[in-house]
Amino acid sequence: MVIIDPIEEHRKALRRLWASKAWKEAKALFLEKNPICVAKSCGRPSEVPHHEEDTEYLDLNKYIENIDKCTPLCRRCHRAGHRGLELCPVCRENYKKPGFETCWQCRSLEQKEASEVAKIKRNNLRKKLEKESREKWLKDHSILHS
Repeated sequence: MVIIDPIEEHRKALRRLWASKAWKEAKALFLEKNPICVAKSCGRPSEVPHHEEDTEYLDLNKYIENIDKCTPLCRRCHRAGHRGLELCPVCRENYKKPGFETCWQCRSLEQKEASEVAKIKRNNLRKKLEKESREKWLKDHSILHS
């Protein structure tokens, strides 16, 4: 019995669409009309028409029809956007995580040290909780005798 993965089947359909002449022509026209990446402060040449609506990925006909609603992005900003990252407003080279003002490289030494201290504290707390949980489990299962 062969199990068909609908997500993988859809990815294959998208790959076929991206290889089609119709998509290549629509993409080329879109990028000609929108030559610059519109991500915050980027300014690199656009390379990817990004569909904002996830539902457009489901209907392959709408995928091409709605290309004018896309956002022109360079490949770096497109990948970073899918990972939830934003271009650093200071250096405009690296990407920052949500909730941070800048990327790691643009942070002050004090901010970096504070982040490292917080990371060590989190790791120590995690280890302590794991140890307590393990000891409780062993005690509950009569493996550890006090």
